[in-house]
Amino acid sequence: MSREFEIQEKVESLQQILDKIDVLVAELTIETGRGDLTPEKRRYNLLSWVLADYTQKALDSAKNLLSFVSIRQQDQTIIDMNEGGSASGIKKRKDGRFEKRFTFDGKRYSVFGATAKEVAEKEFLKRKELEQGIYKNNSNIRLDEYFQEWIERKKGQVKSNTISTYSDLYYSQISPHLGKLKVQKIERRQVLELQKKIQPFLKNVSVNYCIDLLSCILKGAVKDEVIQKNPAKWIDKLKTEPKAASKTIHRALTLEEQKSFIEALEGEYYREFVLLLLCTGMRFGEVAVLTWGDIDRKKNVIHVTKTLTKTEDGKSTVGSTPKTSASLRDIPLNESINKVLKQQREKLIGLGIIPFDSSKVFIPASGKFASDAGINSTINRAAQKARIDHITAHAMRDTFATRFLEETEDLQTLKTILGHESLAMTADLYAHVLSNTKQKKMDLLVIDF
Repeated sequence: MSREFEIQEKVESLQQILDKIDVLVAELTIETGRGDLTPEKRRYNLLSWVLADYTQKALDSAKNLLSFVSIRQQDQTIIDMNEGGSASGIKKRKDGRFEKRFTFDGKRYSVFGATAKEVAEKEFLKRKELEQGIYKNNSNIRLDEYFQEWIERKKGQVKSNTISTYSDLYYSQISPHLGKLKVQKIERRQVLELQKKIQPFLKNVSVNYCIDLLSCILKGAVKDEVIQKNPAKWIDKLKTEPKAASKTIHRALTLEEQKSFIEALEGEYYREFVLLLLCTGMRFGEVAVLTWGDIDRKKNVIHVTKTLTKTEDGKSTVGSTPKTSASLRDIPLNESINKVLKQQREKLIGLGIIPFDSSKVFIPASGKFASDAGINSTINRAAQKARIDHITAHAMRDTFATRFLEETEDLQTLKTILGHESLAMTADLYAHVLSNTKQKKMDLLVIDF
């Protein structure tokens, strides 16, 4: 019995029930008019009206479902008729997946999917590719060609920034060495050779990331039954020296360096941008897309709701979500932040730019958004003037966190302001600052005896 027929039967049954209730309600209404209703019949009358209402709603829902199923079946019939496909012939395999086998131009093809619907869609697309002469069968597809299929599937599953990162890494490190090879011809020894070739030019952690990416691509090829085994799966990772986060890129300015650095920023176009990084601990991408509407004077906070990201083709754009869920946060305004924002507003007005709620706080010197390269150039020019070693925009965030802890020793509040997902992360990065204040705190403690 088809799904459509089952629903049709339920619709007819509900309609019959509703007709009977209508007759009962009509009879009770007539009796009401004559004044013949007993108290018990009055209760029946009320219940009949309620039952009729619920039955009508159930009937409407069933009719809508019937309409939906009918449309979907009609659509599938059209696809089957136009494309030579068939809903029949789809079988469920022992591994839980569905499979459809079909013949095109005398050759047998198979498609697989998690659902029968997915299999039907894959058959439809494969037939199109075969008709247009663009389909490459499993034995002939090369790694570059398969990567295109793989990355297309990733779209919608991961952020566009991640798609851009995957593509950049693949085409710069993997494709030059393995891209022209047929996927079925790639062996473990060739993956090891790739690892060896790129090692002199990358840090070990980056080499490991490249091999991990290749392994993910080839894992997809296993699922698509292009290959039976993943030759990159059991490649040993290169040794890396684990470091505490506080020992890596995190470099805060001392109080003396901070003073000299701020003085050296004078006259720079992005002076206020850098100062806002320093005063709020915000990430570069969060400040780059900040609008005047994000500054809430009533609540006295900055709403951090977005960040700068990249599209799949590597262009900068406004990301709908910040780095993590914890990155959605409000940063309280204080005197220093208000001063920076006031100076930036006055700068824009002086340039003939009227600040609107929807306009960016920082208008780039060129392009649509301020670039990290432009901001880091500004920072390093000032650092050189102040006789400070090379630093990046992240040093502003680290300096803010250091000053905050020196004054408050409040890791939990710092975690919230920085937008970290866990207190452990904040502690790993900045707990060493607290140890520097131990002596000062001990000196304040006096026990009389």
